[in-house]
Amino acid sequence: MQANLGFAIYMPYVLLCSAFLIAYFFRQGRVAMISIALFVCYWLIQHTLIGPNVQDLSLIKLSLLAFLLPVACWQIYLFKNETIWHPGFALFLVILVLLIGWAELIVSNPDHLAIQYLMAFLSSTQLSSSPLPGVLTLYIAILTLFAGILVYSHNRLSDVVIYSTLLVAGNAFTRFDVPFISSIMFSVIAVLMMVYLLSTSYKMAFTDPLTQLPARQALEIDLRQLGRKYTLAMLDIDHFKSFNDTYGHDAGDDVLRLIASRLALVKGNGRIYRYGGEEFLIVFKGKNAQQCAPLLQLIREDIATYPLVLRNYAKRPSDNTQGRQYRHVPYKQDCLSLTVSIGISDSFQGDTVTEIQENADKALYRAKKAGRNCIKIYDPTDY
Repeated sequence: MQANLGFAIYMPYVLLCSAFLIAYFFRQGRVAMISIALFVCYWLIQHTLIGPNVQDLSLIKLSLLAFLLPVACWQIYLFKNETIWHPGFALFLVILVLLIGWAELIVSNPDHLAIQYLMAFLSSTQLSSSPLPGVLTLYIAILTLFAGILVYSHNRLSDVVIYSTLLVAGNAFTRFDVPFISSIMFSVIAVLMMVYLLSTSYKMAFTDPLTQLPARQALEIDLRQLGRKYTLAMLDIDHFKSFNDTYGHDAGDDVLRLIASRLALVKGNGRIYRYGGEEFLIVFKGKNAQQCAPLLQLIREDIATYPLVLRNYAKRPSDNTQGRQYRHVPYKQDCLSLTVSIGISDSFQGDTVTEIQENADKALYRAKKAGRNCIKIYDPTDY
């Protein structure tokens, strides 16, 4: 029983340290800041609010922790999401120490008139179902709601971590009279932080940031699990380098996003990957090249007939004031069309995935030589 008690008490320390290390290795300074704030908060709970020597100031101590933890979390937005060796991280630690020092000054002067008034106010708003005063419960609820709005609008890792921290820690503060509630809730927060860090890092590693398609790393893993019947299609945007040279890289990025969005419409359960540069690869499981050619033909025609309206980057307003002035002023935009070339090869035309992919690349080269804006199926007799 004593061993289980010790395990429950010390588990949040281990998990929060693990979350800090993961944030450090993945260069997520803001999440590392929150893990430190939670570590300190949990330590203060264990050493000032739990045990046989808890004083009558437990209400004000609990209230101070409930007030200061959200403050410590929200201040991460004052700093860039750098490594822990960035000066901003040191400044965060300084602010955290100052907050703790301020709280210690309040607790160490219980006979001060202002403290007595504060105690009376907190006691008067205390809820019958919770040891936390109602005003602080409302305070945490409002901040949690605001964090939820940030998650909905931006969905950044730091937004999600703060929202989860306020939601779970708020539950720990409002139900503080439940045995082991702080150990359970702070362990839950730490686990959630690690899950968020790992899932975000996975997405960064396996998702192309520009098109939001699976990246080449994801392709290399999926190519090992294709089965015995499949088709690979290599797709290349025609004259993309000339387009970039003429209209600039911003317009080129818009083109890549557009092509990715049109490719997402492919039928036949085709899975699209950003292969690199202006090249994409489409994988069809359980289909041969003849079955996939009509599906890819529809995509090729869709792209060729889709009007590309270029943003006028030169005339784009530099600030919101100019933007409001030009919002209702029409200006001429360039409207262009794009084409793609596609090469197809299936698993019946080679012994390995690498060979099939090379065959699809050879077929793509044939489509380029044939005048572009067309589809070619790999035929060994052409080589």
